[in-house]
Amino acid sequence: MAMRGTLLDAPAFGDRADRVRDPIRPRGSDSGSLDNALELLVRSGRSPVHATMMLVPQAWEKFPDVEPAVKAFYEYHQCVIEPWDGPAALAFSDGVTVAVSLDRNGLRPCRYKIRADGMVVAGSEVGIVDFDPRDVVETGKLGPGGVFLVDTAGKRIVRNMAAKREVATRRPYAKWIAQHMATLPPSDGAEPLVRSSDQLRATQLAFGYGHEDLRLVLEPMASTAAEVVWSMGDDAPLAVLSPNTPALYSFFRQRFAQVTNPPMDSLRESMVMSLRMHLGRRGSPLVEKPGYARMLRVEHPVLLPEEMTALRNFPQFPGATLDATYNARSRSEALEAALDSLCRRAEVAARKGARLLIISDRKVSADRAPIPALLALGAVRQHLVRTGLRARVGLVVEVGDAIEQHHMATLFGYGAEAVYPWLAMETVATLFSEAHGKADADPERPGPALAQSRYRAAVEKGLLKVLAKMGISTLSSYCGAQTFDALGLGADVIDRCFAGTASPMGGLSLRELSEDVLQRHRRAFTADGAPHATLPDHGRVRFRKEGEQHAWAPPTVLALQQSVGSARASRAGSNPDDAWRTVPGA
Repeated sequence: MAMRGTLLDAPAFGDRADRVRDPIRPRGSDSGSLDNALELLVRSGRSPVHATMMLVPQAWEKFPDVEPAVKAFYEYHQCVIEPWDGPAALAFSDGVTVAVSLDRNGLRPCRYKIRADGMVVAGSEVGIVDFDPRDVVETGKLGPGGVFLVDTAGKRIVRNMAAKREVATRRPYAKWIAQHMATLPPSDGAEPLVRSSDQLRATQLAFGYGHEDLRLVLEPMASTAAEVVWSMGDDAPLAVLSPNTPALYSFFRQRFAQVTNPPMDSLRESMVMSLRMHLGRRGSPLVEKPGYARMLRVEHPVLLPEEMTALRNFPQFPGATLDATYNARSRSEALEAALDSLCRRAEVAARKGARLLIISDRKVSADRAPIPALLALGAVRQHLVRTGLRARVGLVVEVGDAIEQHHMATLFGYGAEAVYPWLAMETVATLFSEAHGKADADPERPGPALAQSRYRAAVEKGLLKVLAKMGISTLSSYCGAQTFDALGLGADVIDRCFAGTASPMGGLSLRELSEDVLQRHRRAFTADGAPHATLPDHGRVRFRKEGEQHAWAPPTVLALQQSVGSARASRAGSNPDDAWRTVPGA
């Protein structure tokens, strides 16, 4: 809601509109925040049922039995406000109508009884009120996303779909969507272009790629269309303590659902989950206009190369590409100035009417070093929120250092609405074009275009698992939610790019992050221009003598076995000082 402050204006408020710019009370509970938003919508002129359907919609995307008018209602309102996700049984009234509704998953019970004299009782537990069973004419319960309404003025009871139909048919939402909403064209399966191996390897080094990323992450994902499964636990050092300058994503730890918000199963509950996103300029949630449906519907927010080309050249949605690189020969202090310049360019583009901002690090070269994409995204998003421009534009990230689902989840969690992992896509195309078409090629091995599609499918499966772990059903609800904790980032980084994220340890400054970027860049683009034969093996997921230190490394296990076998406790630890580098040790 913070990014919508400048949009919260409605005729009902008159000259008091400034008082509702920030409707959510700080430090309130989740329920209190929802109550604040619901009150705002009702006071702007909507009925309580209308407001509740906006904020807590049913799962409509994959259910064919939902009426078209109701689907159109939900999609239109998703263009102006994201769903509030999580288990909830809501009871609400404006003094005339009294209603109850459930969240899209039906994770809270709600039962009702109707007595012969017209009394209606609804609640989460059986036996709230003692009724003589002979007086009860109807007993029932609400299903997921259900609504049950009592109209005291009309003296009628309105059930679920009838109540939704009444709200959804008050405006021609389907007509507005047909006239204004656009859909990103589907992939045409064109063969991707691949650059020379020397150029590609230097670019991979500049973005921190290693041999493991290619052979143990990207290749299996593109072969099987599923995320790679490792053994449980992480015994590698914290990113801030690693000597191998890991990507910025490694400094963030995902939160997970606890206590009142249960995690979900992304496989068995896939019908209520959705990755659909809407890109473009957001309208006000307080008034309804046909033009607010002018959004770009994206079913797959992880884009393929041809989809990115179509997005960049979409005439109805003018975009501005923001170069997220800086002078590779500058001092480490230059990163802060580069972020300032990036934010200024984003503000100018938004004020000039751009509907999409594409933050791109694709111009990396021997002279240009990449700003870490997550850092660039966070800085731009925070700047646009502060200047009241965030709702005017959709944010797309064309990123070189994002490889797997945690990287993508972090980008979406900090405000990206679509991500194009251009270097990962190019790397996949290279891996699967080397043997494609040869006489001895594996017939089961996909070609480059199919491999890219499978890689995208693997990333999206992983994204759904990340959402499910947090108890969130839709990517639009997850987008910008910042459900992460930072480990090892300093206050200047957090305040500038990730405001609101907890970073209890403190850690690296912008200058130190810049030093890491420039160090990787110098390794990639050497002064003599000599090509690199191979990528380094960082040893992040398997032990390598020159790679990351692991708590359960072979020398440690060997020492433990020898200690047990010889009963010599003095030989039990190979290097106990390494223990503090890991998460449990810290």
